Amino acid sequence: MGETVSKQKGSVGSSALISESVQQWAEGAWQQIVNKVERTSQRIGVSFPHASVDGVYDNMRPSWWTAGFWPGILWHIAEDGHHPGLQGIAELIEEKLDEPLYSLAVHHDAGFIWTLSAVADYRITGSERSRHRGLMAAAQLASRFNAKGSFIRAWHDLER
Repeated sequence: MGETVSKQKGSVGSSALISESVQQWAEGAWQQIVNKVERTSQRIGVSFPHASVDGVYDNMRPSWWTAGFWPGILWHIAEDGHHPGLQGIAELIEEKLDEPLYSLAVHHDAGFIWTLSAVADYRITGSERSRHRGLMAAAQLASRFNAKGSFIRAWHDLER
């Protein structure tokens, strides 16, 4: 406050001005994102959107590879503690993800699904149930590792 900002190219003052300008832009952009997610959450609710056509989102099954993206967005915004409605939706979605997790329908996209949902929940709230979900998904993914070939098998061996 009260500092003179030099307009010379490359001066410290102009860097500070640019940084402040970028910060203001970022805060404004973040608020627009939060507002859009809050509006969109009323339409999407507890489901698994994958893509939209003409503004209408589809609803995929909980084992679909993008199933963790929506709860991940909700957790990212709810992290500051000021959006209990979004957190509530994320928690309900996580419960619906129990079906593929506990029926062993986990595939190579487990990281996309449970890191963004259960692991985010655990990191933010400390939920032991979410921690268990994250560890179970990780164990199922690790069980796909083929030591001889040094790769992770993408799909279940349906012959066994």
